[in-house]
Amino acid sequence: PNWKSSLHDCDRSSGEVWCGGQCSILDIGNDNSLSCLPENISLVLPEHFVWGSATASYQIEGAVHEDGRGSTIWDEFSHTPGKIKNGDNGDVADDHYHKWRQDIELMATLGLTHYRCSIAWS
Repeated sequence: PNWKSSLHDCDRSSGEVWCGGQCSILDIGNDNSLSCLPENISLVLPEHFVWGSATASYQIEGAVHEDGRGSTIWDEFSHTPGKIKNGDNGDVADDHYHKWRQDIELMATLGLTHYRCSIAWS
C-alpha cells in the first residue's frame, strides 16, 4: 500500500520505503501508518535506554544433533526438498552453540550490556 505521512508522501508499494530522499528515520505505527522524519530532526533516547542484542535460535544455534537435541519443525521444514533456496538449513547455522563465548565477547566489544537469546531444545 501507499502511505501518506503528515510530512510528505511515502511510497511503500514496491515493498521498500521511499520518501523522496528526505527521510532519515521511518516509523511504521501500530495502525500501519508511516511517519517520515526529516534528516534535520534528531531523536533522544530515554535516560535509562540500553542497547542490546537478540537472537533467534534456529538462525544461529547449530548443533542440530548434539546433547540430546531433538528435531524441531524448522529442522523438518528446512530438510524438505524444494522448501528452502539452495537446500540451506540450520544444522550448523552460525554455530553459536559452540562459539557462544566468542559471540559474547564480540557483543561486549560492541558495548552491548544486554543479550536476549532463544534456544530450540526439543
